[in-house]
Amino acid sequence: MAKLKSHLLFGYLVPTSKKLLSNRVTREFLAEMTGTFILVASGLSAHVVYKARKQQMDTFAAAFCFGVGALIAISATLDVSGAHLNPAVSTAMASIGRLPWKRVPHYMAAQYIGAFFSAFVTWLINQDAILTFDPDYTEHGSAVYVTFPGEGVGLFSAFLDQVLSTGILSFSILAADGPKLPRSFHPLYFTLVITGIVISFNYNAGAILNPARDLGPRLFTWIFGYGSDVFMDLSGCHWWLVAIIAPHLGALLGVWYYILLIDPSVAYEKESDSNTKIGDSFVPTNFQIGAPKNQENHEVAKLDHDHKEHPNDAKHKSDD
Repeated sequence: MAKLKSHLLFGYLVPTSKKLLSNRVTREFLAEMTGTFILVASGLSAHVVYKARKQQMDTFAAAFCFGVGALIAISATLDVSGAHLNPAVSTAMASIGRLPWKRVPHYMAAQYIGAFFSAFVTWLINQDAILTFDPDYTEHGSAVYVTFPGEGVGLFSAFLDQVLSTGILSFSILAADGPKLPRSFHPLYFTLVITGIVISFNYNAGAILNPARDLGPRLFTWIFGYGSDVFMDLSGCHWWLVAIIAPHLGALLGVWYYILLIDPSVAYEKESDSNTKIGDSFVPTNFQIGAPKNQENHEVAKLDHDHKEHPNDAKHKSDD
């Protein structure tokens, strides 16, 4: 009886899952949400470990954890959504035609939701450890989840820091285009890029690079009892200028600098390009869950062939 029930459940869930995931928007949303969750949770958990052990944060270790999270997330989502995992990247890619603007809202919603739940799950599995160093849910304890400026760093310096560092990140995305860097190396390439930027630009603003990485966990800390002060830095300045505005501005400057001064051909990539790159999003229009890639390509080619009018058909029509 139990075996029969399992077969019935499997027979119901699999077709339902296939139908659900055959929707392009759904697949992109789930990919961006899951990828952002993995990326952010990997770094936040490292922060908890160092705080709980009352050790000074090892910048390289934290950067490495974010990098490993990026490696997993990009590898998993590149073929589905283009592995943006970052609202600043999505808006920058839309500005140069690499992502339709109509798809930006569900990309950004997925990224912020994924980052929010990464903070929630980090708290859920580490709450006993967190209580050892922050039993009263203080603003200083919220630094496990969110970023704050380094000691003595002003808002202006932190703002410029994030414009430059996020600009380098978006610049590196377009630099990865072309035959010089095979697509299979993209996850490792961006792991090294993210790790390097986090190490180099860590002091001033905590190497945010990603508005979702900061705002998602910041909303979590506000909801779960850290108070509204989490929306300001420790000196009382409004941190959203650095955590949200600066990364978006930097990402836009990075991609447009590359297009205007390096290589304008990378803009307006065709969505039908099967060699999906970071920042692109490619899902075959007749995608079927479980179908091998070569089968998908065969079906797309067959569909195109069917739509082409045969010469004899045209002749018959003219005779009529």
